[in-house]
Amino acid sequence: MIFDFGGVLTTPMEDTARHFAREIGLPDEAYLHAVAVHPTGRRLYEQLERGDISQEEWNASIAALLGIDGTNLMGRALATLRPEETVVAAAAEIRHRGYARRSCLTPWA
Repeated sequence: MIFDFGGVLTTPMEDTARHFAREIGLPDEAYLHAVAVHPTGRRLYEQLERGDISQEEWNASIAALLGIDGTNLMGRALATLRPEETVVAAAAEIRHRGYARRSCLTPWA
């Protein structure tokens, strides 16, 4: 069984991204576009997931795309993300029944 983090084990990433964009005075889709659509942003996210760049490098680079301060950017952007309790409970039950926990990182397709 494989569970994705953002939007599966958590509340929807898109909602969180839109909330953050509004909070800092950008158009609703600005942050989401920068990390998931913009070619440079997608490349940076893939590099971060592979460990090729640090969180600080990612924060600074995405901030530059958005024209904002990069200090703790991902932390600020994901501040409203919450666990999706029903899925977390299901994952816990599966693990309780004896399935091993494994971690796997894959870049966005």
